[in-house]
Amino acid sequence: MFGDGRGYTAQIVGVHMLALAATTSFLLAAAGIDRSYRSGWQAAAMVPIVFGPVIHATRGRWLAATISFFGWSSLGGSVLTASLLTGACTECSTPWLATGAVVLVVGGSLLTTLDAWMARDIRVPRRPKASWLPVIAPASSGVFAGVSGAF
Repeated sequence: MFGDGRGYTAQIVGVHMLALAATTSFLLAAAGIDRSYRSGWQAAAMVPIVFGPVIHATRGRWLAATISFFGWSSLGGSVLTASLLTGACTECSTPWLATGAVVLVVGGSLLTTLDAWMARDIRVPRRPKASWLPVIAPASSGVFAGVSGAF
């Protein structure tokens, strides 16, 4: 999973920030016009599901793709649940809208940080090859000879 020496943190962070900004701004505008967009918060959290796991999978990091997929999937349900729980006020749209926005932005930022951490550049030191090297060194009473090796 890790150790290939090719990080792609900037790509992950950029894609997630664009997705979160686009979906959050669209849903805030739509919810301001019509209050029936409560389920749209779940869709907003679902958009990055397409990006994070696919980028991880194309880099061959399947465990990171799986973690990213389930993390973003759970964020969608969390945002919807928080929005519905605070949506008891039938006269105002501010409580559920604000709650949905806060949970989406905070949760999305945390998951983007997790994805960026999994996309970091890690270089695992390789084991040296086994090798033998003859050693010959002058000494005061002749010559010192031996063999040294790395295993």
